[in-house]
Amino acid sequence: MNWDALGASGEIIGAFAVLATLYYLTIQIKIQNQELDKSNKRTRAQLAVEINNSYIGAFNEVMCSKEFALVYKKGLENQLTDEIEVIQFSQFINRFFAVLESAVTIAKQDMLMSDDYDIEYLYDYPMINRLLQTKIGATWFEQEAPLTFSEEFLENIRKFHMKRVWN
Repeated sequence: MNWDALGASGEIIGAFAVLATLYYLTIQIKIQNQELDKSNKRTRAQLAVEINNSYIGAFNEVMCSKEFALVYKKGLENQLTDEIEVIQFSQFINRFFAVLESAVTIAKQDMLMSDDYDIEYLYDYPMINRLLQTKIGATWFEQEAPLTFSEEFLENIRKFHMKRVWN
């Protein structure tokens, strides 16, 4: 066998080796993409559960404490009578908006399924209006919220709140 024939055979074997390697890499990439997709789905599910748990946690006091349920009811009716009730209701509002901003932040990153937490739905959530139409809610939003929440979040809340007020 001469050197040219041996070189040609080596190139053919090398070409098959390259094809086999490319085939192997294709399979590995496909498997990796499937695993990444599964991981993303698990993360989305965990985030959805976490947001729901945070929402439940925000309302847990209302559900579990008759005393706070009365504070909540009085706050919505603008009938809070003492400073402690005002603090409790204001902190409830703060907690509710913290959950809402977390949900908006995650939704903006496309980390949740679009039908779970649509951003417009979150900003237009009826409870926002209910809370901001109270004396304590309006005061909290103007004085305390800017210290805690992003300007973009607050501006969107204002926009949707004004839309609801005018409709």
